[in-house]
Amino acid sequence: MEEVLAQIARWDLPFTSIRKLSDSRLIDITAWIFENAQPCQRSSEVVRVLTAQDTIWDLQSDIPNILVSRKSEQSLLALKELANRFPAQKELPKLVDFVEQELRAKSWTPFPAKYILRITSSRKSRLVSSEAELLIVIQEYLSELQRDIRGQLSISDMFWNTFPLPWINKILGWPFKKEDQNKKKYTPKDENEFSDKVAWLIQKHFQDKGVVINREVVVRANPGSKGERTDIQIDAIADSEDMAVYQKVTVIVEVKGIWNDELFTAMRTQLADQYLREFHSKSGIYLVGYFNCKQWDETDSRRLQAARRNFDDTKARLLQEAHQIQNELNIHIEPVLLDVSLR
Repeated sequence: MEEVLAQIARWDLPFTSIRKLSDSRLIDITAWIFENAQPCQRSSEVVRVLTAQDTIWDLQSDIPNILVSRKSEQSLLALKELANRFPAQKELPKLVDFVEQELRAKSWTPFPAKYILRITSSRKSRLVSSEAELLIVIQEYLSELQRDIRGQLSISDMFWNTFPLPWINKILGWPFKKEDQNKKKYTPKDENEFSDKVAWLIQKHFQDKGVVINREVVVRANPGSKGERTDIQIDAIADSEDMAVYQKVTVIVEVKGIWNDELFTAMRTQLADQYLREFHSKSGIYLVGYFNCKQWDETDSRRLQAARRNFDDTKARLLQEAHQIQNELNIHIEPVLLDVSLR
């Protein structure tokens, strides 16, 4: 690779030779430069001879600009790959943002009239053309879900395991007590089950109510590391008549229980650095199930950790972490604390 770059860097070769390379080849060259080339120590001399090393180092900024100039979906993916692989290169995310904006402006077309008519007939209907807009629609539903959970016909029970106390006593060989006849013990669903319940509710909402009128919304629980399933992938796939620049937009929802040991670090280490990077996405939701209540069985080992975290302080800390991620990584994450405690 070094010999090839030295040839490319020769002054008697035109710069257009680099422009003819494919996106994947440009990625390989830029990655090699970032990983191997040493920054040049430029002298203060007014006139000096540029070496091959000087020209090779200059390519680390020239090549991303070539990708920017192509303004294509393929070059955008190439820039995103470089930004993900080399987070220390702070200019790359800015170039990604620029190309995305240019593509949107170049590819924008008016929505078909049928969508306009449908959206004016229902105040809950939404048109979705980007992951940021899909995130807003999901947020609106989670707020609606919170009202349903705390409403008169509470659905919070679906997030809990329920065990009749007489049955537990029988299993443990303890004597039957008449006063325990109608008593129950409650423990929260584990994170996988909680994630599945939320995914099912989101899918049902979009299917039954047709909130997003120009895309099909598909919800799935994704297998994570070590067989865990704590994230939800929500895809909004464009209608065949919708000439949107992005035929599919995706939002990832990372799900945690209030007892999780990594509650205040996983927003960055899992959602921002892992899931969103894999999907080349800049928007996500960090959903935390808040279960703290007196009905929670005291013998459940998760309760002690959860009891140290009250609602307001936890929400404030998660908002602070999301703000830091926004400033440092230019990734928009909305923390949602879903109160599913029993009344």
